[in-house]
Parts: sequence; structure tokens; C-alpha cells
Amino acid sequence: MLIDRQEILGVIEFIAAVIPDTDETGKNCLFVRVEDDRFIFTGGSEFTAKKVVLLRANTTEEAAKELKKKALPKTFMIPKGTLQAFETMMKKHKAKAKKMAKNDQSYLYVDIDDKELESFGNVVTYPQPSYQFKNLEPLFEKKREPVGELPINRSDLDDIMRGFSKSKQITTTFSGDGGIIHFHQKSTGYEAILIPPFEDDEGGDEK
Repeated sequence: MLIDRQEILGVIEFIAAVIPDTDETGKNCLFVRVEDDRFIFTGGSEFTAKKVVLLRANTTEEAAKELKKKALPKTFMIPKGTLQAFETMMKKHKAKAKKMAKNDQSYLYVDIDDKELESFGNVVTYPQPSYQFKNLEPLFEKKREPVGELPINRSDLDDIMRGFSKSKQITTTFSGDGGIIHFHQKSTGYEAILIPPFEDDEGGDEK
């Protein structure tokens, strides 16, 4: 399905920061859920997660492609390595896309599905991972309260903040259920969560 190339570039920059490099936990992917005309993108590691919702492009070209291609599955995964290769490709096409779009708006979009990522006719193909799709969305639906004092690792916080707009405000709320901290930038629609690590209880009784 077609999607705005600048928006998906932003999603990759935002979410890839918290996606693990290895597949030991099965989380080294961008998880994509398709819901009508929306893409819900999530990704994360043990202590961090991010989420973005984007609308698919509603164009004549998209309608024509839909007639030729099988419908996308409701969920699919894009491995981090594949995602980064596609990001590199799109950045190379950035200037060309801007120039060509003056005469043809279709150049503003790229095509993504569960097997191929395409930009300007160049395609990155990939197989679906063998492990199970990880549904991270429930983490973003917990009841939120003002943030209290919690231990946070600096590296996790750096990964969380990467990709948010530097000039726009971020709302931070806290869920007492598991100590999850939720970050939401309304202007971009970007969301992220941070699960603080448990601190050792140094004052506990020895057994």
C-alpha cells in the first residue's frame, strides 16, 4: 500500500532507535498492523517501545494496485536490517522525489507490504520472520497518571527521545501498573513508552 515517503522516513527514524539489533527475543522488527486505511507501527525492546499511526495514501494509483495485488495481511513484520536498507534507499531518492513530484504527486509516496518495500521502482525484498507477531499496542492503553520518581537508564531515555520533533511539546504520563511512562507528542502523533528497570532492594532481609 502507498504511504507518504517523508512520513515513513520519520517513523523509521523514530522507532528503529528502540528496536533490538538481534533476534534473540523476536523483537528485532518493526511490527505493522493494518486497520482499514491505517498503518499502526510499533517496535521496542525489553524496557522501551514506540508507536505511530499513519494513514495510507488514497490515490488513483493506489486503487489500481489494490486490484492487482492480494490484500495485505492484518499484521506483518519488517526486520530491522531490511528497514534500515529501505531507509538508506529512500534518503538517496529524497532530492529526486522532491523534483519529480512537482509534475507527478505519485513520487511523494512509497509502496510497502509484507514482502517488498519499493521506492522509485527499486525494491527491497524480504521474507516474514518465523517467530510470532508481538502485539505491543496494549502497553500504550494502560491508565495514565502524572509521573513520579522512577529509576531510568540514560541510554533508554536517549533512544526514547530520538525522532520526536525538537520544537514541539511532549506530554509525559505515568501508569502505576508496571511503572510504565508514556510519552505522546500530539503534533506528530508519535508515542513511546518506557518501562523502568526494577531496582535491587538493598535493605531486604537475607535468607
